[in-house]
Amino acid sequence: MRRALIVSLLLAGVMAVGCTDAPDTAGPTNDEPTEGEPEANATERVLTGLGEGAGEVDLAGFRGTPLVVNFFASTCVPCVEEMPAIERVFQAGAGRFAVVGVAVNDRVDDALALVERTGVTWDLATDPDGTFIRAMGGLYLPTTALIDAEGEVVEVRTGTLDADELVDLLDEHLGLRVEL
Repeated sequence: MRRALIVSLLLAGVMAVGCTDAPDTAGPTNDEPTEGEPEANATERVLTGLGEGAGEVDLAGFRGTPLVVNFFASTCVPCVEEMPAIERVFQAGAGRFAVVGVAVNDRVDDALALVERTGVTWDLATDPDGTFIRAMGGLYLPTTALIDAEGEVVEVRTGTLDADELVDLLDEHLGLRVEL
């Protein structure tokens, strides 16, 4: 019983600071960074689409349009919580920016089930080994990156975003005003 309680407390602490199924296997401590520096050409990658028959997702093809890249996993509770909020902002943005959701270290079937449950409508890709999230400067889930119309990463945010926080980030870093 005592062992189960200790494990439960440890897991609760990890979930409070970041999901454990991100590229690194343990959440950050107070001394660990939650974000890194994006690689120079990270926004020029071509990602594998999520699901059978899904086409590739060419990030360079979004040039000219601001882009939000949301990294998620079906087992990441904060990821599940933020996806409907991101969808709400995406719909309110009326095509002024694009969103790509990237399933990190996740089984395709589980990721697709999450997408269906949350109702997101944006492009979807997979990052089966976590290399892309690290290239974008993300270390833990959930992570959201904002990319300007020229393809430069202007913000990487780790942690759950609600709709108002995303609206503020879009305004501050991409100059987009979205009314909810």
